[in-house]
Amino acid sequence: MTRAEGAIRPRASKKQTKTPPAKAGRPSTSSTPAITKDGIGEVPRPAGASRDAFGLVVQGDCLAPKVKNGQIVVVDKGLPKPGELAVIWAKGCDRPQVKYLAAPIFGFPHHPESTVCHGIELEQLNPPRRLRIWADRVERIMRVAAVVEAPR
Repeated sequence: MTRAEGAIRPRASKKQTKTPPAKAGRPSTSSTPAITKDGIGEVPRPAGASRDAFGLVVQGDCLAPKVKNGQIVVVDKGLPKPGELAVIWAKGCDRPQVKYLAAPIFGFPHHPESTVCHGIELEQLNPPRRLRIWADRVERIMRVAAVVEAPR
C-alpha cells in the first residue's frame, strides 16, 4: 500500500492529458486524487464519496480475490462498519494497511490511570486470518468507499 498523507494535489500527467488539472488544488466534481504507478493522478469518484476522498494503490494480495494487487481503494471520511474495508495508519509504520473491519469500533471514556486498551479487530482473506491492533497504536482509521481499477 502506498502512503498518501496530507495534501494530495491532483495534476495532469503526460498520460492524462484529457483531464485538466483541478482548480485550487481540489479534484474536479467527478474525480478523486489518487497515487498511481505514474505519480499523482485522478480516478473517477464513486457515488456517495466526499470531495475529501483520495485513492491509494494496493500493494500485496492479502485481500485477494476481493481486492487485487494494483487496484485503487478510494478512502473517505468516517469510520468503517463491521464487514467493510478499512484503511489503518498505525504509529511507527511507513504505510497504511487495508483490511476488513471484523468487529465494531467503540469509543469509550477511560480513566487516566487505567491500563485497559481497546483492540480493533481486523480480517484479511489471503491467508484467512483475524488480526488485532491496539487502539493506542492507531493514528487514523478511515473507511474505503470503493475499489477501482488503476488507470492505464
